[in-house]
Amino acid sequence: MKLTSLVRIWKHIKKTIIRLFSLDYIKFYKRWMDSRVSDNPLSAPTDIGWEIGGRIQFEFLKEIGLKPHHNFLDLGCGTLSLGQFLIPFLDIDNYVGMDISQDAILAGRGLVEDLSIGRFTRFIVNEDLIFDNPKVEEKFDFIWSHSVFNHLPIKYFYEFVENVKKISTNNCRILITVRIGEFSGPVGLIPHSSFSYSLNDIHSWLQKFGYSYRIVDTGDHWCGYRYDLDVIEIMRNEK
Repeated sequence: MKLTSLVRIWKHIKKTIIRLFSLDYIKFYKRWMDSRVSDNPLSAPTDIGWEIGGRIQFEFLKEIGLKPHHNFLDLGCGTLSLGQFLIPFLDIDNYVGMDISQDAILAGRGLVEDLSIGRFTRFIVNEDLIFDNPKVEEKFDFIWSHSVFNHLPIKYFYEFVENVKKISTNNCRILITVRIGEFSGPVGLIPHSSFSYSLNDIHSWLQKFGYSYRIVDTGDHWCGYRYDLDVIEIMRNEK
């Protein structure tokens, strides 16, 4: 058996053990992210690869309209796979990284500390999606969340939709990645660690809070890499 296969099996076993000893899902998710960062910060954000994954996201966001003047929230910033490109691209003070794992943020800051010279870059540790954290003082006009909601039960998507208006401008571009399935619920071999959402559940909850959505064509941005997530843009309905 190849070494890569053994490493993958060990990761599945380790993740299952952490899940079984964590009664609260958010505590499990935080412990799992801390564990991944401890093992290797460069492997934490995406299976595509730390730098390549960040660059692919960055080029995609620029193509759909991201400009330096946008006030940007990187929701689930991890170890700054995307942040390493956004921090020097955006105007000073326009990048905010938010993550459940303080270890991930600290590791990310260390990995890209040279990018922050002369720039005021902010990071927020947040364990819910209610956005009552006093550190979130402004409203954003670009919110991006990559590979977060596919690891969260749909109730956290509901929580996000119900509260995102608190931190978004009227014309905010809100884009998140999700795994779309026939039903909303856990998928995969590891108990309750990967989730899909049905389009019916996505639509009905967004409609309840005055939003609609579209599935964004990612074109060739993810190239030949294995990628089973969809990008959806959440849009505030005009009254």
